[in-house]
Amino acid sequence: MSDVGDYLMKNYYSKYRGDRTDIIPDAETLERGLAQHTDKIIVIREDGIRGVGIFVTLSDETYTRIQQIDVTQVDVLIKLLQESGPNVHFVLLCADGLHTILAGIREVINRVNPKTISWFDPDLKRLHRHKIE
Repeated sequence: MSDVGDYLMKNYYSKYRGDRTDIIPDAETLERGLAQHTDKIIVIREDGIRGVGIFVTLSDETYTRIQQIDVTQVDVLIKLLQESGPNVHFVLLCADGLHTILAGIREVINRVNPKTISWFDPDLKRLHRHKIE
């Protein structure tokens, strides 16, 4: 398993305590997903991995409907990963603290130059939206 896949299995999926056990991938599925979408993964390293973020780049139309889209459904996520637009939405975030999260956001801004950045709280009830322009 890759170091990123191993990090996510140990630090993200192993700590999930919600009701949706169907959203936890097996190691093989996770590795395939990571390999197919390297451009949508951000990894912060400093003496090992400190954080991983997986994001999608959404069109303005999809971004306006993001609260109505179930990003935990695999088929929906596959479609979103194929989309290319000016809005970044994080679908997974695992980090050792706020400093690492901010470093990841800065790196995504520098790499993608998005119009907006968004993410849901871990319980998927609150959406955070931030304009970058």
